[in-house]
Amino acid sequence: MWKSAIWDRPYEQDEQGSINPRYDEWVEAVMNEPWFTALQDLVKWTGTWTGSEEELMRELRLRVNREVWESEDFPSSPQKLMKYYEAMFFASGEVSLGDEGLSLLDYRDFKKKDLEDYDAPGWGPETPILLTQGWAGVRPSYRQALYTLLDRYRSPLPLAILGFTDGRKFTKKTRSWSGSTTELAKALLAYYPWPGHFGIPEIPPTPEDPESKEAERLFDETRDLLMDLSGPSDYRRFHEQMKTCAYIVREVGIKVSWEKVPWMVADSEGGTKITKRTRWTVEAPRWCS
Repeated sequence: MWKSAIWDRPYEQDEQGSINPRYDEWVEAVMNEPWFTALQDLVKWTGTWTGSEEELMRELRLRVNREVWESEDFPSSPQKLMKYYEAMFFASGEVSLGDEGLSLLDYRDFKKKDLEDYDAPGWGPETPILLTQGWAGVRPSYRQALYTLLDRYRSPLPLAILGFTDGRKFTKKTRSWSGSTTELAKALLAYYPWPGHFGIPEIPPTPEDPESKEAERLFDETRDLLMDLSGPSDYRRFHEQMKTCAYIVREVGIKVSWEKVPWMVADSEGGTKITKRTRWTVEAPRWCS
């Protein structure tokens, strides 16, 4: 009959204060136990799973063999499963946190304000169990996105787009915006990141730019471009910068797309004619604080 090693946890250090190799062996053994690999399999492709306690236990039994689920050591109830999970959680944060780890959560344990940090369709009072892998189901952090863009790229346009997605045009229900090139430039200028102001940290130095002078010059040039799109060359520059920027902000969950659409403009004779202009669309996740 199958036996679990969950309660055989050795000390992390031996009597001499050195790392106990048996501890790492125990963590690895428990992470390979059938009940835990069944949990991993449940979110392998979707990243999240929601359901009732009974549904969760049924799914686990379907993923282990009879010898395991008939064993007294198998976590055959939600309460016992949570005890097993908590034992692993306190033993090693790497098991439960991080990009690949598992989190097992109960809706009933959360206050309303804390639930704002999660975005897991179907999770609620009727289906209170949420199993997630890595950061799936967790709303992305605006602050973390800010530091990611600032540290890696030191460029103003990605920061302006990020600020725009946290502004008045983006509400809890409406997470996208569309408009012309001129409208986009005005929107980004309204949320332009001035280093040291409006919650934007100072530009971090690099070995190539220890005093951030080059980065400051880029911030000034980009601001001037947004303020005065006065000719075809300015629009071309802005388009190229935005297309590069689209790949950057994708890293933090923002999607920027563009397409040519029919546009009515005045002609020289006082009438109108149809031309084509670029319409931009910005889509963003709902940020947590």
